[in-house]
Amino acid sequence: MIRTAALLTLASYVLGHGYISEYYVADRHHDGSNYSTAGPAIRGVPGDLGYVKYWNLNTPNVVCNENGNQPAEQVVEANAGDIVKMRWKGDRGPTGDYWGHYEGPVISWLVPCNGDCTQFTPDENTMMFKLDEAGLDTSKDRSPQGFWPTRPSGQGQWAQDKLSTEQQSWWSTTIPYDLQDGQYLLRHEIINLSSAQTPDGGGHTWPGGIQSYPQCIQLNVKNGQGVVPPLVKATEVYTQDDMFLDIYNPGPDGIASYKIPGPKPYVPGSAGNQKRMRRHARRNSH
Repeated sequence: MIRTAALLTLASYVLGHGYISEYYVADRHHDGSNYSTAGPAIRGVPGDLGYVKYWNLNTPNVVCNENGNQPAEQVVEANAGDIVKMRWKGDRGPTGDYWGHYEGPVISWLVPCNGDCTQFTPDENTMMFKLDEAGLDTSKDRSPQGFWPTRPSGQGQWAQDKLSTEQQSWWSTTIPYDLQDGQYLLRHEIINLSSAQTPDGGGHTWPGGIQSYPQCIQLNVKNGQGVVPPLVKATEVYTQDDMFLDIYNPGPDGIASYKIPGPKPYVPGSAGNQKRMRRHARRNSH
């Protein structure tokens, strides 16, 4: 009986989690991870497909999840300006293999490896910058009940809901065309907010706090323009306010806005504009 209970607990814990099962760089297909095991150029995730707990969001585990410190064996060749399209495999949706959560943002980051990504281990000083983000779009209605097991409260469409209901569990991001050449981790992150009310999950799921699901693809980027976007320390991105919030109150519709953790995404070309603005300011000061 104890063994059965333990297995049921594990099954309920794994339910709703997921991983990047395949991806494209430009039009070139690549295998993702095999369940939790690393793929040729993508780092693995925890064996239970779990997330970074709130108490680890300010540790190096936040970069590529708790099994992602171990590098993959290869890097994928990419050009600056390429589109990367990733599929998050889960256990929900009409075909039973869509991403398994629906309330929270989807974020893309790049992490400079400062050399060979196959030898790179994240630490307390690892830096990164944000490529794009999507959170709560209050201009859209919530996805229809029935397609997805949602709670009755909620206002607007969350990026995770869009990921599955409109994009069949695929998400795309673009490598900046002006990026400095080199090797990077493409850190793709989904944050589930359904139990973020309190450290104990508010009676929904233990532990509580936000659930960060990052996974990292190792890229070798070429043909860029030498720009290093402003970087932030990965272990300092998430604040206490980011870790705990109740998206269901005030009722009945829940929160009407949501601040995505971290800085604003880098806008390609903006580094050159900033340089021109500084030169213009210097000329005007004389």
